[in-house]
Amino acid sequence: MTENKKKLPFMAQAVPFLIFFLIFGPIGLVILLFIWRRLERDERIIYLIVSIFFTLL
Repeated sequence: MTENKKKLPFMAQAVPFLIFFLIFGPIGLVILLFIWRRLERDERIIYLIVSIFFTLL
């Protein structure tokens, strides 16, 4: 069975993304800007909210 999903880089996957933001919030925002176009529309909002939240912490 083949999947047509786009393969995201390791740091853009959900768990590494959250761990990275806990440690380096502002740097994670920059990474989010680089991967913005690769993410689907629904995922963009979630990643953006999480990144802003951890940056404010």
